[in-house]
Amino acid sequence: MNKNHKIKIKEVQIIQITKINKKTYHYKFEGATINVSEGLYDRYGRKVTEVSIIPDDGFPGEPVWHLLGHSNNRIVQLKNLKR
Repeated sequence: MNKNHKIKIKEVQIIQITKINKKTYHYKFEGATINVSEGLYDRYGRKVTEVSIIPDDGFPGEPVWHLLGHSNNRIVQLKNLKR
């Protein structure tokens, strides 16, 4: 990343964090639930972290949220970097 590049991140309130097991987390935000599973491996033996985003859209009387983008994402470790 370019050192001159600045990213503005809006502070969000996490409503609930539930640790389901040693490597799975369940985050509840306003408008969505995000599940993170770490320590997984793909068929090539690479380390994978999976992120699932579930918008809140099925509760009567509540605002409807719509996901723009992909609901299921995988972050894959391609190689170790030497520092």
